[in-house]
Amino acid sequence: MVWAIGILIIVAIACGVFAARGKLGELAPAVPDRPGPDLPESGIRADDLHDVVFATVLRGYDPKQVRAAMDVLAGLLSEGANPPQEALTRVLATRFDVVTRGYEMDQVDAVINRVVAQLSAPRQDSDLGT
Repeated sequence: MVWAIGILIIVAIACGVFAARGKLGELAPAVPDRPGPDLPESGIRADDLHDVVFATVLRGYDPKQVRAAMDVLAGLLSEGANPPQEALTRVLATRFDVVTRGYEMDQVDAVINRVVAQLSAPRQDSDLGT
C-alpha cells in the first residue's frame, strides 16, 4: 500500500513538471466575442468609414476623437489622389484618450492601419474612377 501511494506521488510530481514545461498542451487562443467593424474586403470608401461601427468596451478610445479621425481619413479617401505623406503620418501619430465606455482599441487601430495602408499603396488607373 505504501508503494502505491509513493508511485502516485511520483506520477503527480512528474505531471506537474510536464505541465510547468508546457508539455501537456496549451489552451486554444481566445475567440473574440465582440462585434467588429464590418468593412469590405477590398478597397474601403469614405462612406464605409462614416458607417463603421466599433465595439464599445469598459475602457477604450474616446468615441468623439475616433469619429474625428474617421472623418479625416474619409476626407483623405474622398480626395481621390494620393494624399501627402505628412497627412498619413499625422493620422498614424494620433493618440486617443482612454475613457470609460469607449471604442475597442484594437479594432480602431486595425481600421486606421488598414486605411493608411490603402492610401499609401500606389494607385492604378482603374482605382482612380472609384
